[in-house]
Amino acid sequence: MCHSAERTPSQQSGVALFAALILLGLLSSLAVVALQSSALELSMSAAEQFRARAFEAAEAGQSLATQALQNSPAGAVPADTPTTPMPGMSGDSLQYSLRLIGADPLIAQRSDGALSGAHYTLSSRGESLRGARVDIESGLLLIRDAAGNLLDARTTWWRRSDLD
Repeated sequence: MCHSAERTPSQQSGVALFAALILLGLLSSLAVVALQSSALELSMSAAEQFRARAFEAAEAGQSLATQALQNSPAGAVPADTPTTPMPGMSGDSLQYSLRLIGADPLIAQRSDGALSGAHYTLSSRGESLRGARVDIESGLLLIRDAAGNLLDARTTWWRRSDLD
């Protein structure tokens, strides 16, 4: 007599089905975690892009402030700018302000009065969408001859603050 090792459907225990369901659950969990991770990375890269755009706007404000000082007569401080849209960048804006710190007596002493120097503080702010904001503050030294002609403009210090 030959005994068969096969079981009839009523005798199967369903271990394969149980193992398949557990494996499916684990794979689904991994997929959800991967999806959440990629969504977080996308959000972080978008925030970094907006921060970079705000920095570009703040740098443009520094450049405009420097140009305004260089084109102004000796001793004059151009007016602060209100918030201005950034050209070519929808939703971004910039503003800057200038402040005269004072004259540099060493330049006048060492040149026997032929040159004069003045220190300024330039503050600029760039803003982008979603609240990204960068402030840049720098020092600028302008050197002029006795006739008031600009000879040199030098950045003496620089500081950046990211606010989001």
